[in-house]
Amino acid sequence: VYKAVMDPSASDALRLFTEDQVSSSVSAVDAPNFLKDHGVFYQANPEIGRLVAQLDNEGASWEPSGLRRFLPVLQNDPRVRKILDPFDTQCRPVCWILGSNYPKHYFASTILEDEDEDHKIAVYMCSAGSQLQIFDRSQNLPSAGVRGANGMYEVPYVFLTAIKKLDEIEVRMKEGGVMIVHPRFALGSSNGRAVGYGLPEKGYKFKRAA
Repeated sequence: VYKAVMDPSASDALRLFTEDQVSSSVSAVDAPNFLKDHGVFYQANPEIGRLVAQLDNEGASWEPSGLRRFLPVLQNDPRVRKILDPFDTQCRPVCWILGSNYPKHYFASTILEDEDEDHKIAVYMCSAGSQLQIFDRSQNLPSAGVRGANGMYEVPYVFLTAIKKLDEIEVRMKEGGVMIVHPRFALGSSNGRAVGYGLPEKGYKFKRAA
């Protein structure tokens, strides 16, 4: 049974992050709380890798409507389905690409510190061969960063490691998969590419446009 570990450097917490999925000890019931606590959830899935390649071949990677192609696969995963349930997967999502052309650079979809961001998620569909670097609980305040050429916010490595004292964790999606994060969560890519979709929580009254 998953229990929150408050020290982000604790070995118990790090054991929850395997190379290609969040530990199977985190159940579907626990998955939403895991995401809320750690800011990230991920799961390898070869069908997602195939769909990312198919969208690339069609030149449709930037199309927000592409999310609909992934939904049947996502809904088949009990943990992912439980995480997605409160969010509006039928809306026209914000869409962006996290490529591997900026190795050793780390990005978040926002650095805004208001409560609205706690009611959104960023869903990344990862290509086969994806290698991602993540920072457990990097969504927690404070935040920092500057707008990058890819439309995301680049979060300085020294801010993550020296100021927030977070460890870098390597994730490898050999055949592709999904990664769901808090919008302020910082991640990098050293191989492959990920198509990101921003989703708002259903029924939440946003102070700003979602």
